[in-house]
Amino acid sequence: GTGINFGVSSLEDGAKFLGAKIVGASTCLRLLAPIDDILIKLKDQGFCNNLQLRSHKVTPQRKTAWLYLPVEEIVKRYNVLLHGIVNYYSFAWNRSQLKYVQFVLQHSCAKTIGNKMKLRTRAKVFKKYGGALQVKPGVKMHLYETLPRMTNLHLY
Repeated sequence: GTGINFGVSSLEDGAKFLGAKIVGASTCLRLLAPIDDILIKLKDQGFCNNLQLRSHKVTPQRKTAWLYLPVEEIVKRYNVLLHGIVNYYSFAWNRSQLKYVQFVLQHSCAKTIGNKMKLRTRAKVFKKYGGALQVKPGVKMHLYETLPRMTNLHLY
């Protein structure tokens, strides 16, 4: 027809708005963070590879382009990336699933630091710097302990 196409192929599949997927029934909507799309973008930017999205098997990778940076700056850049993603999708009903994105970034950061410091394994990096990768006082990854599920948006 002559109508405007908003890119929605089927109502059963939901729709996208500002990068979030909208799903739900006529009186209740859920806005979802597109976890698979986020992981694909992280892969495209060199933070992970071997994406098997259905089974959530992702291999964190070192960020080779950041190896020339001081360790403190590497951690700060990972923090900026993580907080940007979590803040952007803070409204998402499935935001608790962003913990997996956090895991991938935390382990990518550990691999980057490990490669730079010649520590060889993530286990050695975590042993030296702890789970939050505190590379010096006040400089660590700011990890989210909980990312609670948001409530449904009811249309009345």
